[in-house]
Formats: sequence, C-alpha cells, structure tokens
Amino acid sequence: MSIKKLKQENNIILDDPPEADYIHSIKSLYDLEKFQSVLNNMNTVSLEETIKMFITEFKLPDFIFGMFIQYKTVVNIKLDNIFINFNDSLLNINIDQYELLPINHKENDMNRELQRLTTHVFNTFINPLVFNSVRLTNIKPIKFYSLIIRRINSIIYNISCPTIKANYITLLNWLREEKNEFFYDPFNFELKDVYVGSLDSTIKVRKSCCMRYMMKGQNRCNTCPQKF
Repeated sequence: MSIKKLKQENNIILDDPPEADYIHSIKSLYDLEKFQSVLNNMNTVSLEETIKMFITEFKLPDFIFGMFIQYKTVVNIKLDNIFINFNDSLLNINIDQYELLPINHKENDMNRELQRLTTHVFNTFINPLVFNSVRLTNIKPIKFYSLIIRRINSIIYNISCPTIKANYITLLNWLREEKNEFFYDPFNFELKDVYVGSLDSTIKVRKSCCMRYMMKGQNRCNTCPQKF
C-alpha cells in the first residue's frame, strides 16, 4: 500500500493548510461541551450511535500505526495542529504541521518502540475522546475501545505481506494482553465466522452492526451482520 492510499483510506490530509470549515481542533474536543456540540452535527438515531460513528471514523491512530508498521516512520504531530471537519458525514482529518521521522531499529527494538508509540497514541489522541464518551453515555469504555481494536483486526485480514501482517498482529496481541478493563479480549464477542457459499470460504463478520450505513452517503460495511 502506498502512503497516498494510506492517507485516503484514513481520510487524512497532509501538506494542505486547513480550510475554513475545519473549525474543530482535536484538542478542543477534549472539552466535554465542545465534544457534544460536534456530535450534534452528526445525523444519527441516538447519542450512543453518534459517538460510535465518530470513533469509528476517527482514523488518525490507523494512519499513525500504518506509517510506523508499513513504512518504519514515526509521524510526529501536536494536538494544536490537528483539525477535523465533516464532508457528507465523513470525518476528515487535516494535519497542518508534522514531522516524518524514519526509524531503523532491530526487530526487538521495533516491538518496544511500537509499544511506546501505542501508549502515546492512546493517551494523547484516544483516551480523552473515550473518557468524554463515557461521561456522556455512561457506557463502559470497552464498548468504544473495541471499535478501534476491531479496525486493527480488519486491517490484518486485508494485508498480504507476511512481515507487515506479523507486526500488526504484534500490536493487536499487545493490546489484548494488557491487564486492564479497556483491552480484555474484545474480539471474543465482536466477530464470528460465517460460511459464504458463493465464495466457498469462511469470513469474519461482526456480531453487532456499527450503524455506519445510517450516515449520509454511506453503505453497509463488508463485514456487516445484516448482509449475511
């Protein structure tokens, strides 16, 4: 996968100053009232589904992990330089200023660096949004974290390169081995095996719908349980 495609798949815009409609900085969303105001702009059936869709569409972590695992590059960005907007209900992320830092480590060092990077990504970009989501809905954090971890699992199934796939599996296993309430075996209830006769094979399908199809202009996911 090219860096250009990695950006496109994760709705990331680089090297282009944010336009006027990028009115929300990620940092501003750590304020509970601001976060709720942004959610109100998304047309969904309930606050819970709105938050699920927001976190599902917030693919900055996927881009950062992809750059590290696939290109051995650390994306160094500050919260003040990350902006979002909604275009046809899609969440686009504009990174105004950043550094791309190539790394050259041995495999063991890469694994340790990946752990450090993952801790940084969750503490800086994910945890504040999840904590606000919990405050607004009183839903357990695992419900929201599982959306992010599920995306990592989906990436694994779509990668053919053994080395890259192994690195993503290392990331996933490390998250699942963490001894806290956020990362305990989320896939034990998130995915199921379904045999598809037309393909003569078994595929992974979600046990519950993410409701993304309810957003304007969006279709059902390939792993949507309502399709099987």
